[in-house]
Amino acid sequence: MNVIHTILRKSLSTITYSWKSVFPTKGIPVLMYHRVNDDRRSSNLDVPIKKFEEQMALLAQKGYRTLSIHEFCTIISSKSYYNKKDRVILLTFDDGWKDNYTNAFPILKKFSFKATIFLVYDTLEEKEEFKEYLNKKDIFEMQNHGIDFGSHTLTHRELTTIEKQEAKREIVDSKSCFEKLLNKPVISFCYPRGKINSDAASMVSQAGYELAFTIHPGINNYGDNLLLLNRTEISGNDSLFDFKKKLAGAYDWLHRFVQKTSPI
Repeated sequence: MNVIHTILRKSLSTITYSWKSVFPTKGIPVLMYHRVNDDRRSSNLDVPIKKFEEQMALLAQKGYRTLSIHEFCTIISSKSYYNKKDRVILLTFDDGWKDNYTNAFPILKKFSFKATIFLVYDTLEEKEEFKEYLNKKDIFEMQNHGIDFGSHTLTHRELTTIEKQEAKREIVDSKSCFEKLLNKPVISFCYPRGKINSDAASMVSQAGYELAFTIHPGINNYGDNLLLLNRTEISGNDSLFDFKKKLAGAYDWLHRFVQKTSPI
């Protein structure tokens, strides 16, 4: 069944890709990464280093300009948001894994690419259990080379399964903690595991975040809800052709179909 599912998925996305090559979707794609390493754990969210470099090389070859989080905010908030000939993209990483620094960062620097990493504040503690996460030294170095940081809460708990006061603390306190650490405003937020409800979105807005990102697939345009922004997940199993298809939005409708995330 999995083999049949994979064949159908790849075939249908290829058909969609052919269509989008003629009639491209307008808007700003946001790519969602987690880890970049060759360990190949059970999770599909570990993208091999060579694949990641090939993907970044493809973006450079196609003339994409990577955005800072502030550039993205300015563009997506403006009705005349960008020159249609200017290919722009936002690269994001969730959780703040150490390999974002050791493996992804050198490749990003090679292509002079920007990115935004969503950090879980508690993982910055100097504890053995958090050794696979970025430390403060890594973060400061990356920030000095054009990498932005946003909040992924204090402890990465799903906001829809905890008490409202706890959810508010995760959202509000993480913002103030990161702003104190980074010595700059933190305008972006990422919902842990993509779990959202109206209360969580409202608290994110009240906390003063300008942007918040989901795991819903799709392109982003002016007029979209800035607290429910779409992202395209990049998997360790993706071939370079799969990456091209995802970049074009050819997988979006398939991913929307299979996602079980509850709408607000």
